[in-house]
Amino acid sequence: MKSRPERASLTYYPTIRNLRDDTELGHLIDLSPEGMKMLSEKPVKTDTYYHLSIDVRSDKGLSRELAVEAKSLWSKRDINPDFYDTGFTFHNLTAAAHKIIARLMREYPFNG
Repeated sequence: MKSRPERASLTYYPTIRNLRDDTELGHLIDLSPEGMKMLSEKPVKTDTYYHLSIDVRSDKGLSRELAVEAKSLWSKRDINPDFYDTGFTFHNLTAAAHKIIARLMREYPFNG
């Protein structure tokens, strides 16, 4: 049986934007080296590839963009029925993106 990758839930929720039309999709709420979970006000089309921008703050408070390609795997209502949760898997991550994701998982406070 394959073990689940290390995963953590953020207490700071970076904004996620769709780079194709520059619209805000939602907020990052869970992160692993292989993918992420997003909270949004609208459901997201599943089995679809997205070019996304995640607004990542540095430890100095500066904001920078992490651009990723991700495929939506599932989307369902959140425990709060006003919102939706969507799971994504990352594709074609650069070495720099891997480093930023690892830093996020190390440096930001997580819920669990």
